[in-house]
Amino acid sequence: MGSSTVVVIGRDVSDATVAAFSEYDLSIECVDDAESVTGILEDKHGAVLCSVNPDTSVPLEAFSFIQTANLNVPVYLGIDQSQQQFAADALEAGATDYVYWSELQSNPDLLARKISLQIEAHPDSSIISDFNRELVQSIRLFHDLQSIFANSDLTTNERLDRAVETAAERLDYPIAFVSRIEDDQQEIISAAGDHELLQPGKTDMLTRAYCRETIKLDEGLVIKDATNEGWNDDPAFERYNLHCYVGAKITVDDTVYGTFCFADTTPRPELIVQIQQTIVETLAERISIELAQPIGRFKTVFQGAPDPIIIHTPDGDIVEVNQRATEQLGYSYDQLCSMNVRDIEVNLSEDELLNIWDESVDGRQILRGEHKRADESTYPVEVWVTSVDIGGEVQYIAIARDISKQETYAKRLEEQRNNLELLNQVMRHDIRNDLQLIDAYTSELTDHVDPEGETFRSIIADAASDSIALTNTARDLAAMMLESDPELQTISLPTIIEQECDAVSSTYPNAEITIEHPIPGQDVIGSEMIDTVFRNILRNAVQHNDKSTPKVTVTGTVTMGKYDDDVVEIRILDNGPGVPDSRKEEIFGHGAHGLDSSGTGIGLYFADTIIEDSHGHVWVEDSGQEGAVFVVQLPVAD
Repeated sequence: MGSSTVVVIGRDVSDATVAAFSEYDLSIECVDDAESVTGILEDKHGAVLCSVNPDTSVPLEAFSFIQTANLNVPVYLGIDQSQQQFAADALEAGATDYVYWSELQSNPDLLARKISLQIEAHPDSSIISDFNRELVQSIRLFHDLQSIFANSDLTTNERLDRAVETAAERLDYPIAFVSRIEDDQQEIISAAGDHELLQPGKTDMLTRAYCRETIKLDEGLVIKDATNEGWNDDPAFERYNLHCYVGAKITVDDTVYGTFCFADTTPRPELIVQIQQTIVETLAERISIELAQPIGRFKTVFQGAPDPIIIHTPDGDIVEVNQRATEQLGYSYDQLCSMNVRDIEVNLSEDELLNIWDESVDGRQILRGEHKRADESTYPVEVWVTSVDIGGEVQYIAIARDISKQETYAKRLEEQRNNLELLNQVMRHDIRNDLQLIDAYTSELTDHVDPEGETFRSIIADAASDSIALTNTARDLAAMMLESDPELQTISLPTIIEQECDAVSSTYPNAEITIEHPIPGQDVIGSEMIDTVFRNILRNAVQHNDKSTPKVTVTGTVTMGKYDDDVVEIRILDNGPGVPDSRKEEIFGHGAHGLDSSGTGIGLYFADTIIEDSHGHVWVEDSGQEGAVFVVQLPVAD
């Protein structure tokens, strides 16, 4: 592979360390800031080692800068023994690993070999990491959007704004917007980000926007790096300075309405953008459906309405229709006004219709039906029925919306969800198989390596074991996010907790895990995945422990819950470094995910979500001596 350069940010190293690294064809250069890294490592093999300054976010800024610069090199965090709390932040922010400065001084040869091996292996692992990250984020995004578009308490504009903001956050774009294109002009109707020219209400000539090309394409427009792809002289690049752009057109009633776009002022890796292209196209289709619904809402309520409106008597005789009804059903106005609702609705019986009309006297009724056109073809509808007093007589107003596109989209979304789930399973299966081979052969090496080699063998074995466990957590997390309404059941905790304690003890034989008192035998209400909650908390207590012998103690009691209900409270105490007050909520992933997140990975985020779905609570508090106490409360079954 040739020589490589390790760039150390914010710290000097000894001559002995430089000499040890040179034995592995590694040179060391010390710099003061992340920006200096680009000129040193561009188009070269190497790695970056960042120091921690507790008063700034220099390490996180360095990770973000290096990823944005697309250098694709391992990034390490160098910490002192007292800075253990920064390790999890670094890993969540995208670091390859963390190292102790004391080890760099006392045993530079070991660290040099480790970094040399990871520099050589880094490109392949980076591709897998990027792919998995985008896969998880796309699953989360579709889960979020289902909730947003199903929220009938929000207006169409409010749902659109939330969808744009959520998509920008999940796909990690600083700029996202929906445009309305009309008469060769672009108007921004919803946006996320602070780009001055891309805010709601802003207009521009279409000739000066990337969207002019987006609306010409069925598969959307993708620009990964504008300057290297020939866009640097384009009016859109000169005006907006967008180096990365992913956009897809929005159509309403088979007519181009506008675009749904994501952008960044810096380039992005090809793999990331290609994965996101399909997601953006799907989002644009969903926005098309959402925007099609309120057309004509602010025009004349009746004749200008986008949906067929039918006024009929309590017996179903039609007395009035709007123009849209004649167009949708294929009958003339006079023909429809001589018909009965039963002539149009073919999916509901006469008794079912009469019952719906009776119930609509006390309020609006919503039903699913199927309408028949004049040519005998049918289509699915969602009908809102409301009774009104017209001239002293009770009549009914029925607004019938064609939901063919929604049903088609729902089927497509279900197929995409199944495909994502299958892809997740295949990826985990293949990766886990390889990891299990590594784990098995590493065990076989126990009697074939010298004491120095045993250190490396042990590191490989631990990493393989942790990675296998992570694939299981990813499986559980995907199953949870793809389950729209988790079923709760009655659960007995003693057996579950005992089994999970035994399993973690087996994985980490150097740890001491004890159940101090019998766990209460009262059944609780919870998800069928509740066992994974205790597994992740127990593993977390061991993995992030800074003692040579991690100790974990589990206790349980029945107590009064937050809402004055009986709960079983499980307390998991460890002798680790503890959790600062500023991070007691962040470690569960309550904040943003991605480079700026302070969470410790998907394990605790997953545990928090499962407990919340089970109507319970989980938090972390100080132990009073050393370490932290994770507290889980689950409601006692009636």
